[in-house]
Amino acid sequence: MSIKTKFCAKCGKETDLLLDTICAKCYLDINPIKVPKKLIVVRCKKCNSIYYQRLWLTSDMPLKYHLHGILLNKIVLPESTSLESLDILNVTDSDIEFELTLKILGQRIKQTYAIPLELREKKCPNCFKGKKAHRAILQLRSENPEEFLQKISKILANYNKKVIKAKEFAKGIDLFFPSRAVVLKLVSDIKKKIPVKITETSKAKGWDRTKNKPRYISTILLRER
Repeated sequence: MSIKTKFCAKCGKETDLLLDTICAKCYLDINPIKVPKKLIVVRCKKCNSIYYQRLWLTSDMPLKYHLHGILLNKIVLPESTSLESLDILNVTDSDIEFELTLKILGQRIKQTYAIPLELREKKCPNCFKGKKAHRAILQLRSENPEEFLQKISKILANYNKKVIKAKEFAKGIDLFFPSRAVVLKLVSDIKKKIPVKITETSKAKGWDRTKNKPRYISTILLRER
């Protein structure tokens, strides 16, 4: 009884793990991962907020943290591959080096890249025009905030012009809006797309002289289930 042996049609390597008659390494050679030729990051020269997902994000997180999210949105994987991790190895004023861990045909393959990094500085709207008063805060939280924001990015795009400012945290972001009504409409749109848990609180802040009553700031916490 003969034993059937499989070989990669491109490199001749003996393996039982083939995709379209070729091994995982040769598949990636033919269908390379698309990474940006240059990573351009826009940062406010006054407050250091980062322009990301059409929002200006203020954050206490280091630049390396923001670069991770920006890179994830610019990398395109070929079919039949999945990304397990992205690790930034080194960042200088002009370059960024990172490593991708991929899974293909049940195998983990690591690939390292080094591309130019360009930091463009300009004033964000708050620093250019001056800060506006907010009346409501939407807190978006998830165990995987980057993936969560990606899921709702198209919805958020419809409200970006109404965002006064945005602040980033390890588990999500806070979006500041001029009115509670805008936040409720945004929350309603998100609920139609993904399951979330919603909690609302309010806090008196100042006095509304025209209505002769306290002015309240509403905070709506939206957590991905």
